[in-house]
Amino acid sequence: MAPFLFVETASRQWSFSFDGIEGPGGLSGPITAQDYGQEEDPGVFLVDRIDVVMKSCNVKSLKGIAIGNGPGSFAGIRMGFSLASAFSLVFGCPVYGADHFCIVYEGLSLSLQTQGCYIVADTRGQRLAVQLMQRAKNTPSQHSPIFWGTPQEIACFVANTPHLVTGDGLERLTNLLPQEKFYFLPPTNRSILLGRFVLNNLTSSCLSFNPLYGENTFVPQVFQSGKGPSCNTPQREEK
Repeated sequence: MAPFLFVETASRQWSFSFDGIEGPGGLSGPITAQDYGQEEDPGVFLVDRIDVVMKSCNVKSLKGIAIGNGPGSFAGIRMGFSLASAFSLVFGCPVYGADHFCIVYEGLSLSLQTQGCYIVADTRGQRLAVQLMQRAKNTPSQHSPIFWGTPQEIACFVANTPHLVTGDGLERLTNLLPQEKFYFLPPTNRSILLGRFVLNNLTSSCLSFNPLYGENTFVPQVFQSGKGPSCNTPQREEK
């Protein structure tokens, strides 16, 4: 049976994994600069690593490919989009995407999901993106609108709320908020969380057409749960 390929290149550590392939070949760990060296292109290294696993596991086709589509590294997101487009054309498989907030939320404990948590994405620019995600009992997760702001503005935004803060953007908030406000994520292969999230939502009504991919793309459903705490500084990203 053809597996799914999950590729996460929007965060600091790129990673990939295959659904349905057991062992080290199907569960590749994060790819770091130490793996490919300073002189080798990380994108080429990523494709070569995937190719090695597919050949060693005799993978001839793919059921689908899923990528992390940010917010995050622009170069990483562009690499993920390019790889997904190429694999989709070669194997004739659909492409799915999930954002940083959904991927991180998938890795949180049920207690944190229920309590609610602000997830901060590092866009590698001057601004951060933050979203409150929370799951009520026996209901889908609820997402607040995404707010954008400088580290100082985001710190003001979340400081007086009861929710913890997590995500890749924590490093840029360490001097602006008390440590007890933070939930530091354990080392995790993000592609596995991406895969878990997408597979859990394949039959969701949130599956919609995205002409950029040319295939069906997973778009997380957004529940408007208000505009968050009373701090007017962060602004929603203008399209």
